[in-house]
Amino acid sequence: MAVHYLTKEKVAVKIIDKTKLQPKSKQMLSKEISAMESIQHPHIIRLYEVIETPSKLFLAMEFAEGGELFHKVANGGRIVEAEAKILFAQLTSAVEYLHKQNIIHRDLKAENVFISGNNTIKVGDFGFSTRVQNPREALLTFCGSPPYVAPEIFQNENYVGPSVDIWSLGVLLYFITTASLPFKGDTVSIVKRRILSGVFPVPKFVSRECNDLIRGLLQLDPTKRFTPIQIKNSLWLKGVTFPVAKNGKNSALEKKVMEILENMGLTEDLLSEHKLKGAKSNVTGTYRILMHKNEEKFFVDEKEKKFKTVILSCPTFQSKTCTIL
Repeated sequence: MAVHYLTKEKVAVKIIDKTKLQPKSKQMLSKEISAMESIQHPHIIRLYEVIETPSKLFLAMEFAEGGELFHKVANGGRIVEAEAKILFAQLTSAVEYLHKQNIIHRDLKAENVFISGNNTIKVGDFGFSTRVQNPREALLTFCGSPPYVAPEIFQNENYVGPSVDIWSLGVLLYFITTASLPFKGDTVSIVKRRILSGVFPVPKFVSRECNDLIRGLLQLDPTKRFTPIQIKNSLWLKGVTFPVAKNGKNSALEKKVMEILENMGLTEDLLSEHKLKGAKSNVTGTYRILMHKNEEKFFVDEKEKKFKTVILSCPTFQSKTCTIL
């Protein structure tokens, strides 16, 4: 963790020793940066800035103060279903967004999901991610952590990206609602055998609706696995709100952030020049931090304004049967 000098905001910093990177690791790192550069979703960790020295790379990213989802469950036990529904809806929204951008995460697990303020889920670590030309594109690379790996990957076959992420969502849902994993073993070969069997126990305390969703996600046949639409329409998630990415620019928010930048001595012309450099610019990094910091507060303020406007504009009337107090 570090503190950004200009904005005084906490940021997470991933430090990579370039001298120890193998060609494959360099390729994975490049994919991670490329994927994170293009992502803007309320439940995905944001990349602010990339700082490069002759020997090291520093990735300055959004800081999730609650740490890993894994530690939350490992230390606090299973999450009650009322709370788990909200967290899983956030997870599903993030994964659906990635797939619409043709990005496959390929390493979804509790250690790569983070808790931010107000118990908000954030998906991170895009080291195994890949961008496909279309959702049906066949992939070959073995990726992921064994307990979360889809059976088709273990079978050394071509696999379709979105369905392996959906399988991992099923393992995550099982984990957060039971504080255990559906497929466990002391060795990778045991875990593999159990995953390929498709047989797993669900504790009796898990509701029937949650059980049905878990089993819909952990289908051995990837073509029968639930889609994001089926997840949203499941009985377990009935009535739950699914977050969406904010599309397009907000001129009022942009104006507010530009005023802050101007006060820091960073002009609009300078920002326009540096935006072309992407995350490798400290000016762009400052802009991204300020946009992210002010974004949530701005939209909360706007909602409150609209709510007050509705109240003020409601006409008063006299009822023939009751009095409005």
